[in-house]
Amino acid sequence: MPANLEEHAAKLLDWLYVNYNDGSPSSDVKSYLKENGLDDRFGYDLVRYLTDAGLVQDVSTLGAPDALLNHRGIAAAQRRQADLADPRRRAEELRRRMLVWLDQEDEADRIPVDWSEFELTPNLVEYAGTQFSHREVLKAAQYMHHHRLITSVRLDDASDGEVRPQLTAAGHACLTDFGGTVADYLARDSRSTTNVNTTSTTINVADNHGNMAMANENVVQNLNMGLDVTEILRLSGLIGQISQTLGLSEDSRTQLEAEAEKLHAEAESKAPNRGVMRRMIDAIARLLGDAPATAAKTMLVGLAEEAVKSIAAG
Repeated sequence: MPANLEEHAAKLLDWLYVNYNDGSPSSDVKSYLKENGLDDRFGYDLVRYLTDAGLVQDVSTLGAPDALLNHRGIAAAQRRQADLADPRRRAEELRRRMLVWLDQEDEADRIPVDWSEFELTPNLVEYAGTQFSHREVLKAAQYMHHHRLITSVRLDDASDGEVRPQLTAAGHACLTDFGGTVADYLARDSRSTTNVNTTSTTINVADNHGNMAMANENVVQNLNMGLDVTEILRLSGLIGQISQTLGLSEDSRTQLEAEAEKLHAEAESKAPNRGVMRRMIDAIARLLGDAPATAAKTMLVGLAEEAVKSIAAG
């Protein structure tokens, strides 16, 4: 299986930051590649990826890929370290890795005796400079067993999910449909969807709190006058629902939610100001730029682009 570019880019960013803190004059990316069993070709891709993101200076030579952190890279690494220290993020990442490992065992027609092999695999248990403990693994297994994502054999001296763990159909669905993010899978039924009915005078769009009870006369009136704000409302509403999954720092997430609320209010007003909404969307796009690359971020960036087009088209 090809190495995951985004995953290794994030890890390399952490590695470069450790070198920076140690006062290393050179990053020596080749050492990172060797430690992770990666070749130089992939290393050049990693450096280009981080360079394009504006996080490093590419100092590669014909002999080897190399990079140095710039001020944006340092800030991004610091935000990432703070995010990784969040206990919720830590627990969610452990559950995801455990599901992925069980899926790999299933593909190989193996049923593990317990989690011992998982715990002995460095790239599975190492996280943000520490290791997941045996207790953390058992708690995660119990949690996923309780939510029927995995099954296990029950023994008197073992906890639920500990012995002979296997993925259930729900566990497979969590992996395939939600990337193994258990919280997103469990919240799937409570999430509102966007429903825009343009054939009548009622427009229902999820608000910033996920509510569906919007049949706003101002929205209908503005639509009739040539200003379609439904894409703007989609954007602001979705931010309110998934902002906590974007991996932003607390300060950036708070700013993002505040901008979304202001945008939502402006779009619903009697006379929305196109220039004001455009500035708000630009602010949202800048804040999204600080988020790690995820499907949620990609979706919001796409909605922001559509929202800008709707303003220009009106």
